[in-house]
Amino acid sequence: MNMRTAALVRRLQSRTAELVWRLLSLIRIARFSLLTGGILLLALLLRLVGLTWGFPHSFNVDESHVVYLASQLAQRFSQTGSLDPQASSYGALPLYLLALSTALADGALTWLKTLVALPFDSAPMLYVGRLLAVAASTATVGLTMALASALGHEGTALMPRQQRAALWSGLLLAISLLPVREAHFGTVDSLLVLLMMLALLAAARVARTGAWRDYVLTGAAVALAMSVKIGAGLLVVPVLVAHLAHIRGSRGTRAVPSCPYMMYMMLCGLVVVVLWLALNPYALLDPTAYFDLDRNDSVRTQSLVVAGSLRVLYTAQFEGTTPYLYAVTNWLRYGLGLPLTGLSLAGVGYSFWRLWQARREIFSAGAASESAAPSSGGSQVPPDPQVWGNWFADAFLLAWLLAYFVVAGGAYAKFIRYALPLIPPLCILAGRLLADLWDGPRRWRLGLRLVVLLIVAAGLLHTLAFVQIYRQPDVRLQAADWIRKQIPAGASILVEKDEGLLLHRAAAEYGLEGYEWRIWNPYEVAGVSSVRYQAPEVSAEQTEAYLRNLLTTDYVIVGSSWAERFTAAAAQFPAQADFYRRLSAGQAGYRVLKTFEVTPRLGPFTWDDRGAELTFRLFDHPAITIFVAAAEMPAEK
Repeated sequence: MNMRTAALVRRLQSRTAELVWRLLSLIRIARFSLLTGGILLLALLLRLVGLTWGFPHSFNVDESHVVYLASQLAQRFSQTGSLDPQASSYGALPLYLLALSTALADGALTWLKTLVALPFDSAPMLYVGRLLAVAASTATVGLTMALASALGHEGTALMPRQQRAALWSGLLLAISLLPVREAHFGTVDSLLVLLMMLALLAAARVARTGAWRDYVLTGAAVALAMSVKIGAGLLVVPVLVAHLAHIRGSRGTRAVPSCPYMMYMMLCGLVVVVLWLALNPYALLDPTAYFDLDRNDSVRTQSLVVAGSLRVLYTAQFEGTTPYLYAVTNWLRYGLGLPLTGLSLAGVGYSFWRLWQARREIFSAGAASESAAPSSGGSQVPPDPQVWGNWFADAFLLAWLLAYFVVAGGAYAKFIRYALPLIPPLCILAGRLLADLWDGPRRWRLGLRLVVLLIVAAGLLHTLAFVQIYRQPDVRLQAADWIRKQIPAGASILVEKDEGLLLHRAAAEYGLEGYEWRIWNPYEVAGVSSVRYQAPEVSAEQTEAYLRNLLTTDYVIVGSSWAERFTAAAAQFPAQADFYRRLSAGQAGYRVLKTFEVTPRLGPFTWDDRGAELTFRLFDHPAITIFVAAAEMPAEK
């Protein structure tokens, strides 16, 4: 073989190897894209299951409040042109978005009706709100995968391991129960988490590029999140970590003055203030809506309620709960299930361990930079890019988790929906752990992969069991149908005033007419009304006598909400707690006639969640018990 032929063969071999490499790269990219699409589709389907649940009723108090505020806003705008939301417990952004989306949907339906016959006259705002929640929650899965990928960049190349970490992170979030559950409600929380993740993704770009455009984008994302709930201002912590990380990392190639980056940070803050005021101008035009303590929906009042400085009846269930521990033993246990809770906590521990392991190289690089700078004319020794990138990823995510956990976990009011902002970062940390376990030591690899698949399968089954709730008639509708068929017309019935059960509006909500309804209102005792949802100032003796006089009806119907609240705070409400205890024990002259309760179920397996935070059950599967006077026990027809 002559030299020309040998050169040609080598060239062909090189070209062939290059083509094979490119083909493998395309297959890898296509596989990643297909798996990403599959995860997003899974997330969407889980969030769409039973989305018309309970419709046209809304049993979620927060959902009803958001729809009410948005509908009032739309009505005021059509009549006077005012955009004043007249409330600040939520920011104006979700109200504007819901009102505008409903108007656009109505317009689209009106146009479509000119082309085809439609069974819909208009787009119900409740259903539009739920669709927006589904879209926001599904998009959050995509942003979580994008953030996991962004934190895995080493230079400009996205490593295969980081692709796997991103896929695991997205899959874990797609199947996590709490985000799936909240997407079934037209509330603001799914939108809040979406914008929080957008802010974290923008902040991660700040750490990598330090470009002023990324500072502006970060400020805009933080302002949008704060326009949903003002508590999103806690995002300043991870933003500051990203800012400092870029300054530190930039010193690897040159002496970087901190002045330009201080200006960029000030620009970021300016964007936050200006954009937030642009979206919430009535904070200046009508400050009483934000700071008046006499308004229950003012942000100041709600802040006091969450902190426990203003004790209201609807937070009595948190009396005696342990700060921080409750977030783990209740929020995560029921919001994720035990397998994913254990995995997420292991991910946090693994992240702390990685942070500790990387500290020596990071600090030694910093010391070398300081010693090398004078002799190198300003050039400094860079830390290893892979070590530095991993260190920043762990520090960045842990900073956000700790900042949010310290504030939310230490609050008096610990509604389980407050755990939502924790879930995506926990899934990223757990995803990074799974990516490493998947490529663990060869002799343990098969066992590790089996454990990983079992944990993920258990998490998916946990969520599938819960969403079966939305595929059957709501427990309140079941109870109303049973009352209509089993309780004779003209019977007297005592019910609680409960915005979750709505039985105090039985005739209007459920069409239960022809009965003599008597209402026990915990906010009004013996003619004394509540002030700002606090307990009426009535002695225990007066309350006991008042409640005893209520028990003169043929039937009594109670839910789990007030019973649990007063039982948890029995020291403050002894008469109310004793009322529910005696009623349940059959000591009040009544016996249990029928109990309605829906339990998460998948095939023969059931999941007992009666220990979960009250609103976790109240909004979509509360327990309802019907008592009958013991003098006569009618047979069920």
